[in-house]
Amino acid sequence: MALTKEEVRAIADALLEAAEKVDAYLDANFQKISREEYDSVNESFKTLVRKSVLVTTEAVGLAIDDLANPANELKVVIDEVKKEITKLQTIGLIISLVAGLADLAASIVARNPDAIIASVINLKNKIGI
Repeated sequence: MALTKEEVRAIADALLEAAEKVDAYLDANFQKISREEYDSVNESFKTLVRKSVLVTTEAVGLAIDDLANPANELKVVIDEVKKEITKLQTIGLIISLVAGLADLAASIVARNPDAIIASVINLKNKIGI
């Protein structure tokens, strides 16, 4: 089933909300993490924001046949990652999750169903769902 404009907007909004969680994490932990860690998370944050914006224009009509309900499954994974970001204190896992979300967003923008599935599986494995 192809994604509708409304479903794509919901996915993009969820990705932007995840980016806001990352930004809040950076603000709250600015003094606690190294400059290299900050730069790494910040770069992934910026990539996530850029790709989230592109999702709205590129993903309408995208079909992801391997997902039963693509819009719902993508949103659930993104929402679960957002929850993890707000409760994690391990910088390595934060970096990994943010990079995973950026990869998911890039896969959606590229309209690559196989890469989307791989990104979803990767994120699910990282957060244990």
